[in-house]
Amino acid sequence: RSKQVSKPLRSELGIPPENPLVIGIGRISAQKDFATFIRVANKVVASHPNVCFAIAGPNEDKTLAAALQKQISELCLDQRVFILGARNDVPALLEQSDVFLSTAIFEGHPLTSLEAMSLKKPVVAMDCLGLRECIQSGWDGLLVPLGDEESCAKEVLRVLTDNTLGSSLGERARTTVAS
Repeated sequence: RSKQVSKPLRSELGIPPENPLVIGIGRISAQKDFATFIRVANKVVASHPNVCFAIAGPNEDKTLAAALQKQISELCLDQRVFILGARNDVPALLEQSDVFLSTAIFEGHPLTSLEAMSLKKPVVAMDCLGLRECIQSGWDGLLVPLGDEESCAKEVLRVLTDNTLGSSLGERARTTVAS
């Protein structure tokens, strides 16, 4: 994957450089469950109004992509949740994020989670097949019960407000991926 990015993502989205950024990456498909990602974002923003969320990935399911945009508007998150579409600068997007969030219901090959971990980014994810095999919750990432949006939002907030936690998860994640 290319590391090129035309300009910093926060600048591209028109958000202040100090605003925390949570990113999700994957095809817009039922498997990735970005509707849950948006509901988690809504819960996080209610407690931490400066946090922004971005989803990068191709629109595999056009109907689902339209529904996600409608969900963002209905929750009044237009200035907090951004759908970026397909990108060729995933490593650069990950590098600019504060947290990688996966709400997937299963992962065959969790390459993006592993890529985030290799870049020392804290990962918060649903405890699904594929992710539970590569993340040791509390050690090199945080897993929450599948579908538990409240716990997911709490863990994202915990990582965003506890710099030591985010940093230590990221360091151990890098070590996990490297070994």
